[in-house]
Amino acid sequence: MIPWGLALLGFGAIGWGWYSARQMLHPQPRAFPAPDPFPAYKTVSLLGHDDLPFEVWVLEAPHPRGVIVACHGYGGSRLQLIGIAQVLRQRSYTVMVWDFPGHGTRRGPCTFGIHETRDVDAIVSWRNEQPELASLPLGAFGLSMGGAIACQAAARNPAVRGLVLDSAYANLYPIVARAISARYHLPIVPWAWLTWAGVQLALGRRLSTLDPAILARHLTQPLLLIHGQQDSTVPPDHARTILAGWRGPTESWIEPHAAHVGTYALDPRGYGDRLAAFLDRWLTAPPPLSS
Repeated sequence: MIPWGLALLGFGAIGWGWYSARQMLHPQPRAFPAPDPFPAYKTVSLLGHDDLPFEVWVLEAPHPRGVIVACHGYGGSRLQLIGIAQVLRQRSYTVMVWDFPGHGTRRGPCTFGIHETRDVDAIVSWRNEQPELASLPLGAFGLSMGGAIACQAAARNPAVRGLVLDSAYANLYPIVARAISARYHLPIVPWAWLTWAGVQLALGRRLSTLDPAILARHLTQPLLLIHGQQDSTVPPDHARTILAGWRGPTESWIEPHAAHVGTYALDPRGYGDRLAAFLDRWLTAPPPLSS
């Protein structure tokens, strides 16, 4: 017969795994100030993985040189990307932004790329049907978790010709473990393990297979990787891990004074110039040959 103490411990562990996984799959929304004036955009309605419509804001450049799908971070929304989208549009790139499941205007849960990449598929299909956009080179941009999703999208869709990742993690589990320890003041073992198991059980997928560190071994697209040296959410070692495994051409920008996703705010104009220089160099060039 199982002692009551062990039974209570078991129920407690299951309860914690369920509670903490739910918290992770339904992130608390963050507020982002809207720019004034707000840039012009058109709205396109597409169907998501759940057959429900979701809105895409298309910031159209007058004479675009390329099209960029831009992926926001965990707990963020498309508003997080408006400033970056605007500086890219000013440099002749049409940019598309939208809310991931569980973020902004869309119901959850967040799935860390499992369903979010299907949003990208729908957006790319829509772009392919637009005569003025279909022939333009396609790139992907991602902030933090959005960087991981951009990697997954590029692995699924060879039409993605170049990637810019800002503050992306190489492996998700260590970030989860750090967050659990910091938020709840609990030891990583076993509490972060239980959270990780609960999230994967809820999603029905091993999330480690979607990590940029794993996908990097198969990605040949050119990469610009941006990371803040002062990033305490995703330490700079993650950037070095991604760069070390990437099969395609790489460029890095490690900003000494930036925190997590903080490089843009330090110098928006310089940020836009750096992104445009990379995109101009690689998106319009012939795609690199796979070895």
